[in-house]
Amino acid sequence: MMNELKDYLNKGGAKVFTKYSVVIGDALWDALYSHVESNYSEHAIESICEEEEQKFAVLVSDNKYYRLNFSIAESGEHEFAAELIELDSYTPDENPQFSAEDVATYAQKKKEEKEDKKDDNSDGDEEKCPKCGKPLSECDCEDEEEEKKKHKYVLSEIPEYVELETKYSELTTNYNALLSEKAALEEKLAPLAAFKAQAEKKEKEAMIESFYMLSDDDKKDVVNNIDTYSLDDIEAKLSIICVRNKVNFNLDNDNQQKDPVVFSLQGSADDEDATTPAWVKAAMKVAKTMN
Repeated sequence: MMNELKDYLNKGGAKVFTKYSVVIGDALWDALYSHVESNYSEHAIESICEEEEQKFAVLVSDNKYYRLNFSIAESGEHEFAAELIELDSYTPDENPQFSAEDVATYAQKKKEEKEDKKDDNSDGDEEKCPKCGKPLSECDCEDEEEEKKKHKYVLSEIPEYVELETKYSELTTNYNALLSEKAALEEKLAPLAAFKAQAEKKEKEAMIESFYMLSDDDKKDVVNNIDTYSLDDIEAKLSIICVRNKVNFNLDNDNQQKDPVVFSLQGSADDEDATTPAWVKAAMKVAKTMN
């Protein structure tokens, strides 16, 4: 019978919706009231209805009625539609679902709660400095931080820093002076070093030439390393090669073999005289060691 009556009325123009049970102040009312106040401040809640399984609120503004769909999740959270839908043909009940007095009482209570919250915040109970614990209006931490920043880079006012900076400047000056002196000395010694190296190289070349009885291949190592080996190194290496090759040490002032002079490597120390070349003496020592 009720369904037939609803169909009849809907066909006649005025839609009839089933009222959804809501009490002012419960969770649904609080959520809906907060949503409308935040997004549709010029609208008032006329009723909360249900059509089939869709729940919605009827809002009124300037004698126009709008529909705001919403749903209730299993967790209890309320989700509201993004837009309102205008109801072209809607006639409110003679007996409103929510009395104007109860709605006004609820609105006044909400207003007082907001004002109390503002007063609490103004007292500074919730907004205190995390460093000193004082209200932000009484806190001087920021001023102290700014003062520290100003003095952070004024190092010239610190005596210890000025003293260290002076000493560092003196050390830098002395170090640069020593570098200049070193460079000047190296410049003066460079010709002497070059002359010494040239003289030593001539001695080494003469030493290598004195081992005329050796082939170029035998002397290849000392020739390639003439700048690396010392004079004694060259003499020792070539002498060892002579002993290994069992060379007969024949000396001839004219580089001709008229009357060869033979130096025996088996002689004693008494046989060595001033006429025996140094390299021969070295070869004899090596031969004795090998024997």
